[in-house]
Amino acid sequence: MHRTCEENMDSMPKTTKEHENMFSDMVLVKEVMRGFIAGMPCTAHLTMNMNCRDNKGFGHQSSVIEDPNSLLKGKVGGYVIFKSVEKEKLFILDGKVDLCAVDSRTPYTQYMHYGLTLASSSGSKYILEGKKVMNPFLLGSHAWQESTTMLVTFRKIEHNDVKSHIQHNNSSDELLSLQGELRISIFELLRSVVRLKGKHRSKFICLLLQSLWRTYILQVPRYIKEDFNSPEVERGPYPPYILHSLNTEDGYTISCKQWKRIPNLWKPQEKQPQYPVLLLNGYSGESYWLPTERRDLVRILLEEGYDIWLLQPRLHPLHPSNDFTIEDIGKFDIPAVISKIREVHGPFSRIHVIAHCVGGLAIHIALMGGHVSASKIASLSCTNSSMFFKLTKYALVKMRLPLLPVTMAVLGRNKTLSITDSSKDDFRHSLLKHLARIIPRTERCTSDECEIFSGIFGNAFWHANISKTLHQWLSKQNVTHLPMSGFPHLRKICNAGFVIDAEGKDMYLIHSERMAMPTLYISGGRSLLVTPETSMLAYRYMRLHQPGFQHKRVVMEGYGHSDLLIGEESYKSVFPHFISHMRMAEGGGRKNGREESVVYREAYYDDNGGLRGFTFFICLIAIFYYLYRFFC
Repeated sequence: MHRTCEENMDSMPKTTKEHENMFSDMVLVKEVMRGFIAGMPCTAHLTMNMNCRDNKGFGHQSSVIEDPNSLLKGKVGGYVIFKSVEKEKLFILDGKVDLCAVDSRTPYTQYMHYGLTLASSSGSKYILEGKKVMNPFLLGSHAWQESTTMLVTFRKIEHNDVKSHIQHNNSSDELLSLQGELRISIFELLRSVVRLKGKHRSKFICLLLQSLWRTYILQVPRYIKEDFNSPEVERGPYPPYILHSLNTEDGYTISCKQWKRIPNLWKPQEKQPQYPVLLLNGYSGESYWLPTERRDLVRILLEEGYDIWLLQPRLHPLHPSNDFTIEDIGKFDIPAVISKIREVHGPFSRIHVIAHCVGGLAIHIALMGGHVSASKIASLSCTNSSMFFKLTKYALVKMRLPLLPVTMAVLGRNKTLSITDSSKDDFRHSLLKHLARIIPRTERCTSDECEIFSGIFGNAFWHANISKTLHQWLSKQNVTHLPMSGFPHLRKICNAGFVIDAEGKDMYLIHSERMAMPTLYISGGRSLLVTPETSMLAYRYMRLHQPGFQHKRVVMEGYGHSDLLIGEESYKSVFPHFISHMRMAEGGGRKNGREESVVYREAYYDDNGGLRGFTFFICLIAIFYYLYRFFC
């Protein structure tokens, strides 16, 4: 059914010389990949004609001398066996492959893209999209797994309108959408190498190995810094807000922003939300108020008619504290802003809370510690956070090694690190920044500020999920200073796996009676820092101890950490969960005689990093040990 480039030659009016030139420039590659899609076995038999002539897309033929990288792009033929969907073979009608695709937002990452249009003997059509993602993490310790594992999305197209589906990518037209992985074994890989055909097959192998060497070993970005960072951050008109200054019970001054609801003149008959919304950020970075984005959470909630309050606690860059714990935020900062909200909206007003990362830890400390009564909370929604806090293996290794105590010792008395301005840094802070730049992270970046931030925390988001303008704003304008004083307490929580006080005592989980409210816990399925186990344990805890309320858990595929909130597509996939949860809570929030189901979207990854990079840190441990001895 599929016609490869060789089969199409006879129907094209070309001279014998042109035919010979075309064949001589092509390399024929055959490979077999096996795996599971949605738990069902699948095998792909692919025949790839690299540098095959095609005037459309990335399969266009060019001379190998003019464009050597054309050998890494081509057309795909063959068939797919997926008997759980179709008993017969699914033949490839049209297929394209690019073994060295790049994205300006992820200049250090190499992709291998496969796009296949499939058809069965019954006439049904499908699209199989595959992607291999190769990050220069720990000098290629994951190179074999990443270069041989293809992440697959398999879709059935309604009305067989493939062209319309590709142009509009409208999920409502899909009868079937499944995710999974296909792998090529070492045996099949060797067979593919042996069966290579074409006079440029040696050149093909050389180019492919060179691309992998550049990605994993040399780690040279494929886009220059100017390509990645927009020259200017464009700011459109943003809804006005009121800035409130608050004094906490322990005498510290914090602030919060208030956006008043916008009446919907087009739909006056719709019922307005009853309660205001309190937004709690993670550690230092902004997740809700994004001036460069047209569809951030603040704008979306205003469109829905909510009053919004955004807390800027003592770890915010505007007024960073040099001595605080996460417990201080839950004990003093959150009660102060809740008192202010009830002062404005009335003493009997209840509040929806949306919290991210450290903000989620702080609100659970406030509630389970008895500093805020559950009667004041209408609903609670947390992203990558809960009363539990489970890290990826790599992040956990970093926390358990003595890196943080050494870091605090290097900082000295000034525990606030400048991210954007290095002109006034002393030797200690300059040294710490240099060390942060060389610490391995899952995804590298050309922005120096982003490299420092991710070296300290780990990557907070997948770069492909956020816009260039937002990335520049976060790096250059938002996170200007990083208060480090909260890290020792955060490290204790991370190592324990659940909220504890600053002394390391378990003071909160025993007070489940203080969590009488409907809850929503959302995790990123492609973990960077916090794993989906965080939301799973919280969901089970709430169902066990507060069965009278509605509880829900969501795992979002393709998202890591803060990109759940700051991603370009978050307003489509993530924000509707917040809105539906708050509307449900305003309807009572109680269970209706049936158990609330878990919304789970299958993730490509469960974890990143792992323990295989442990040996790499032996050298870092030695370096930090001598630094510790030197400064202490």
